[in-house]
Amino acid sequence: MSITRVSDFTKDSFCFEDAVGNRYGSKTIGLTACDQGPLLLKVTDCLSYGVSKNNKFGKENLSISLSLWEKSGFVSVLELIEKECAKHIGKSDEKIMKCLYRKGNTPVLYPGINDETEIYASEGNDPIDPKKYLDKRFHLDAIVRIKGIYISDKTICIQIKLYEGSILEEKPKVPRKRLLRDYVKTLKFIKKIPLNKRMNPATTVIYSAMKIVGRNETEIPNVRLTDREADILYATCAICASSAFSILLFVGSKLVKMCREKEKKKEELPVYPPSA
Repeated sequence: MSITRVSDFTKDSFCFEDAVGNRYGSKTIGLTACDQGPLLLKVTDCLSYGVSKNNKFGKENLSISLSLWEKSGFVSVLELIEKECAKHIGKSDEKIMKCLYRKGNTPVLYPGINDETEIYASEGNDPIDPKKYLDKRFHLDAIVRIKGIYISDKTICIQIKLYEGSILEEKPKVPRKRLLRDYVKTLKFIKKIPLNKRMNPATTVIYSAMKIVGRNETEIPNVRLTDREADILYATCAICASSAFSILLFVGSKLVKMCREKEKKKEELPVYPPSA
């Protein structure tokens, strides 16, 4: 048993076995390396967002995410395997490697975890329980096994499993600064402003800001908004971060202006007496 080198990988680096069916009507076409051993590929220093689990079909299944940022050589090998597998079963135009997520800038591979998988911590020589790393971030070196092509009436996919993983370091999740928490406090404060204190969009934000810092609001002009206009402004506040007040003022003012113009047009429509 040996690891197939990614740098030397070609379509002749692996071969297909005969299809093996089961009693449910599905079948599997195994993939092996040239030496007839399992097809193993190594990828180093991958960021993982942790082990995840699901209970599809009433059975617990585990998988692990492998971010392939700057692993273009490894991704190219996976795509070559996918192309040759699709050609082998007469589905040349289909993407059948369902566990390879390709949207966005960084491809992510989600190999499954089974009884064959062994994961080792950065210290120690004994395999550890993969569930210990549920939803934890870490870096690892990984060896994945390309098992074969699974074919059924509902799906066709290439099966990839994590054969061995070596944890390099854990990456604790650092909580980011909460933008909405402080902003919701401001929004709740604005909603406490009495109706006779509701102002135009610009002075509403200024009023709330001055109250927060303890300033007096007597110098602010008292221009009232209707309930509908105030609700529009509050909704605009709810979807903007506090650091984007300039955008908030512009959008809120435009919306209020549109509503006022619409109401004005309604008032200008002629009213005809009912016909006899």
